[in-house]
Parts: sequence; structure tokens; C-alpha cells
Amino acid sequence: MREERISDAELVERLHECLAGERVVVASESARYPARIQHVGATGLKVIPEPALEGSHGAPGDIEGHMVSFGDIESLELGEVRFLRDH
Repeated sequence: MREERISDAELVERLHECLAGERVVVASESARYPARIQHVGATGLKVIPEPALEGSHGAPGDIEGHMVSFGDIESLELGEVRFLRDH
């Protein structure tokens, strides 16, 4: 997978174009974990941590995600490219 560093503004722009299921890495002060996008909103996105998905065998939508801010997103994977926040 190719990696590309992008600005905060470009990362937010790309997040707004994402569909549910795209993979992100969330990095907040308390935790760092891979997650899947459930919904992209105006000020952040709703994600489902990947560990919660591993044991799920229910119907689509049975796991409730949680909101994170755009600033908590460390990277986004689209196709064969991993977009990394340029710090």
C-alpha cells in the first residue's frame, strides 16, 4: 500500500467524500485504534472500532458507533493509498 502525507484540510475533504466502511486510524489522547466509518457528519464522523466488528455476527447496523472529531483521525485508507495526516 502506498502512503501519502496530506494536510489537515485535505484529509477532512477526503473524509467528506467517504462512504461507510472505509478504514481510518483514530488517535486521541486516551487511545489509538483502527476503525470503520459508519457516517460522516459536518464536524466529525461516527466510527466503529474494528475490534468490535470482529465478534459481530448480527444484522447490518446492529453495532452502534461513536463520534470522533476530524482532528482525531490519524490516517485514512482509500483503495491502495493510505493518506496520513501531515503533522
